[in-house]
Amino acid sequence: MKKIVVLSALMSSIAFSQTKEDKIVDVGIKACECISEISLDLNKEEKSKEIETCITSSNMTYQLAAISNEIEEKTIDTLEKSKNITKIDSLQVKGKTNFNVGLYDDYEDILDYLFDTCSDMKTIYFTDNEESKYSMSKNKKALKFYNQANDAYQNQDYKKAVSLYKKAIEIDDRFLFALDNLGITYRRLGQFEKAVESYKKSLRIYPKGKMPLMNLPVAYQHLEDYDNAIKAYKRYKRFYKDDPEPFYGLSRVYLVKNELDLAFKNIIQAYMLYQEMNSPYIKDAEAVMGEIYQAYKKEDNLDRFFTIAKENNLNIKE
Repeated sequence: MKKIVVLSALMSSIAFSQTKEDKIVDVGIKACECISEISLDLNKEEKSKEIETCITSSNMTYQLAAISNEIEEKTIDTLEKSKNITKIDSLQVKGKTNFNVGLYDDYEDILDYLFDTCSDMKTIYFTDNEESKYSMSKNKKALKFYNQANDAYQNQDYKKAVSLYKKAIEIDDRFLFALDNLGITYRRLGQFEKAVESYKKSLRIYPKGKMPLMNLPVAYQHLEDYDNAIKAYKRYKRFYKDDPEPFYGLSRVYLVKNELDLAFKNIIQAYMLYQEMNSPYIKDAEAVMGEIYQAYKKEDNLDRFFTIAKENNLNIKE
């Protein structure tokens, strides 16, 4: 009898789900197991890199297992259709020949899942607030391009600035300020999808970076991707719970979506934080409250407006 070689699944024990949500849970569980083994003695940057590796390796394992599962199913199906398998000494499985594994596919959603469910993730990320060592590059050539890019940006030559920031990043791909400024420059050019990618790359290196955390949801809003804008503001809020900006941003997005209760509750939080800081931006919060008031009034539901205000210790006189 001729030998028959059948490719077996790399991870046959994994049950592959059909939905994105189930995939995120499966990958998140594996990533959390990996994260639990990270030493707390590592510095912040090393921890961040280890977490990134846990997520991407778990994501890769899931995708490779899915690919192998698909190959196995096709192989078995081909063998079952064969009239005489004793004559087979080679096997050709028709179908997809190029398989792409995206290490960062659904990365932000997996990260959000981990923040909500993986206690070890929270322990690692909330241990300090110091600036990342990757903010500035130590490479002189990268710094030269970065400084030239800043000059071009100041002169409003945004296309030149993009080119120079990208040269700096090519030399030092963990140069955070260059990535962040590249995102800002793409926003100036109206290239919001590219801005999103720049901010996301920056946050993979240093998830607590305030500038990209603040600007990522704004870029999503320009793309009218409000669901991702909400997720990004919530991620910002996790790190900086005493900062009024994520609450203010969430309120604006929820108002656009006409989710008035959430819009009002968030602007109250922003208002109170602005008040504690004696910030002039409290006027912006008051203006948003006015918009929300009018929206409730239009729906003939002002009772709800005043109920929420009272529940949140906000004294409003009509």
